[in-house]
Amino acid sequence: MDNKQEQIARIIAVDKRLRKQIADLYYMIKESDNPSEFIPLLAEHVNIMVEMIEDVRKPR
Repeated sequence: MDNKQEQIARIIAVDKRLRKQIADLYYMIKESDNPSEFIPLLAEHVNIMVEMIEDVRKPR
């Protein structure tokens, strides 16, 4: 496997783990006594992702 394929495989593997962790977090929040108190936490994660998207869009 060449370097680019290895890089893509590693990214996909991390993405799968991250998606699982996000789903686990979501279900833990939903099962909590007051899910709405975690909205700021979720919003912070969204903000991080938006910043990452904006950074990736920048020309190199």
